[in-house]
Amino acid sequence: MSGELNLDSRYELTKLTSENFKPSQFLRRMCAVELHKTKTLILQQNKKTRLIASYVADDDENGKALARDGFERLVVTAPTVHPWRDLSKRDVETAAKADGIVTYGGQESSEKIKFQSLMNDALELRQSIERREEQQIVEAITTGKVDVKVDDNLMRTINLNIPSANLSPAASGDKFDANGSNPILYLLNQKRLVAKNGGGNVGLTIMGNDAFDAFIQNDAVKEYMDKRHMMFGEIDPKDTDPEGITRAAHILGMDIITYDEFFYDEKQKKDLNLIPKDSIIMIGNGAGFKMHYGAIADGTDGTLNVCQSYVYTWIKNGKSKILEEESSPLFVPMNGAAIISRKVV
Repeated sequence: MSGELNLDSRYELTKLTSENFKPSQFLRRMCAVELHKTKTLILQQNKKTRLIASYVADDDENGKALARDGFERLVVTAPTVHPWRDLSKRDVETAAKADGIVTYGGQESSEKIKFQSLMNDALELRQSIERREEQQIVEAITTGKVDVKVDDNLMRTINLNIPSANLSPAASGDKFDANGSNPILYLLNQKRLVAKNGGGNVGLTIMGNDAFDAFIQNDAVKEYMDKRHMMFGEIDPKDTDPEGITRAAHILGMDIITYDEFFYDEKQKKDLNLIPKDSIIMIGNGAGFKMHYGAIADGTDGTLNVCQSYVYTWIKNGKSKILEEESSPLFVPMNGAAIISRKVV
């Protein structure tokens, strides 16, 4: 089969990368995927109400007209990421690329070895895009927006449908490290708020490191756990949990987890916590996480490619072969009222 593959075919590279890529990031795996035929996305976001039918006399056919649950339209151009790798002679000769060495007279053809090496590179680039998607999800659900860099001096902000009231810090007396605070009662009230706003039942709460430390050291939390003979860390991890996920407890019908993942910040030149250390994130089952992908235009053949990522190779300065992957991802929850993010320390 490998002999029939054209390693320079953008269609085949894109198709095979899509078939072999499996999301591995915790929040990204919670997302449904929607592909779009344009770079500009027109999205309908739920704006739920809690309407009930009115009582009328048994012989009255003129009941009260019920309004249809509303939608808010979001028209936005998805941001673009396009990591690339130089498949140069120097790169090939390093030990890291030893899997690309061709031994003549061996069992496998040189074409198959080259293809496997190229696919490994393509999947690594796709994973780097996925990590950016994960960071975008966290940015969106903790700030209600996504900031897109237009150039060195200009940023474009994409505002999402998460109510600002769901993103405000906890009151000083409710902070997990405040004297006399009761984080258990606070979480219960926030869970009820999500249900009231049509976001469904909250089954997952993610705590930043400082927030979790303050939570387990809080006297009210200790008393709650002691009375129920509960201990942190006794909840079994799920087989599908990625590295960095720790399921600390199951409280009030919610899994309390920490997410020890980091990303490299180009501006500050250091690793930063993916989840803000001082915050909690509560997610209702009505959130409807979805990752949208805008179409990728290819000016070399005039095509508009509907895909998660578009993979292609090109020659630089007649010497180096470049593998590039382009994607236009945008995370949008269907119902932003199902998300709460607050600073609690």
